[in-house]
Amino acid sequence: MTVEAKKTTDYRKAEVWGKKALFSNFRPDLETLPAGVVAYDLREGEPGDEHNEFGEPCPPSVSIAKNVLVNHFGTILVLEKIEAVEVEERMLEEDDWGFFDDEVSLRDGILWLAGPNQDLQF
Repeated sequence: MTVEAKKTTDYRKAEVWGKKALFSNFRPDLETLPAGVVAYDLREGEPGDEHNEFGEPCPPSVSIAKNVLVNHFGTILVLEKIEAVEVEERMLEEDDWGFFDDEVSLRDGILWLAGPNQDLQF
């Protein structure tokens, strides 16, 4: 199920490979995204048998791809294509990505992604 991108306020500020991103649990309808916004899906893998140094199970793996149909974990929005992901699905290591606490609207999130002094049309 897709959701009109502007209708959900469920975006969180995030970072992927050092680049600012917006994260949503929903699948935004790509046709409703503002021009210049690129979407990538996140896939959650199955929990493995690995454990950390405290004996706790490691979290499931996460990968990023142009389109995920099975085990969709969420969608990230960025302002520039991630070339490695344009070619093939890539695994994300724990240090490769993360969330900030801020929840934002699509408009405010895009302004945060673009930085100050950008002339963006919504």
